[in-house]
Amino acid sequence: MKKEFKFFWIGLGLATLLWLMLFVKTWKNSSEVNSHIITDTIYVDRPYKEIVIQKIEVPKKVFVYKTDTVFRKQIEKDTLITALEITPTIAKIHTITPKGLPIVQEYPLPEYRELKINPRGYLQMKKKKHKKFWKRTGQVGIFIGGFITANLIQNR
Repeated sequence: MKKEFKFFWIGLGLATLLWLMLFVKTWKNSSEVNSHIITDTIYVDRPYKEIVIQKIEVPKKVFVYKTDTVFRKQIEKDTLITALEITPTIAKIHTITPKGLPIVQEYPLPEYRELKINPRGYLQMKKKKHKKFWKRTGQVGIFIGGFITANLIQNR
């Protein structure tokens, strides 16, 4: 019974001490916040320079370019891709050469992750990575590692 009272009074004293420490800490922090405030505003006694906006002249002649001329210049220099047909097995790219010849290029499609067509009209593809292979390899590696570890522990 004496022991239980001893632990009770020690626990009560520690709880009171902890409460007083927290109370004093919060009281100290709250008084510091209100006592001294520093701002980042600087007062300058000189006025700013006056900005003069110059009058903008209205243009006398306005050129309007048609978008058609841009395509004509591009066709004269480079091939132009006119259509794309992508099915699950074949990709068809319709192009027009600078000489005006229409060309249809066909590409067989395996499993792909990404398709890109360069400005010349050729197809570039990135194949799919086989995640199942790497997953199975990891699982087999973990199984073999566990088997070897069990044998090492058993042989000790």
